[in-house]
Amino acid sequence: MDVRKIAAASAAMAVVLTGCGGASCDAEALAKCGTDWSTKVSSLTDITTDPGKKQYCEALAAYGVCITEGVGGCPDETQKAMEQGLKAAQEGAKDICNPETPAEQTQVV
Repeated sequence: MDVRKIAAASAAMAVVLTGCGGASCDAEALAKCGTDWSTKVSSLTDITTDPGKKQYCEALAAYGVCITEGVGGCPDETQKAMEQGLKAAQEGAKDICNPETPAEQTQVV
């Protein structure tokens, strides 16, 4: 898994949100979710060690909460894009964050 590619994809999704619109869709907050995730993951030098794994998984969990809490009220296409991005990040991290748990149980949707 290439952590930097996942972080870059997440950051790209945050940029797409500039057209989110809607009274209760906070595009800035959702963009910050992606930026915070990307910044944290990009700063990690080694996610093969226990401290690195822990930091990566904590950042992914925070990203998941941020997206899940922030996507409500956004247009369907925005919700779908954000949920797909989160799912891809979780799938990419399942061997790191939940090596003994089936992928279906580790996903936040």
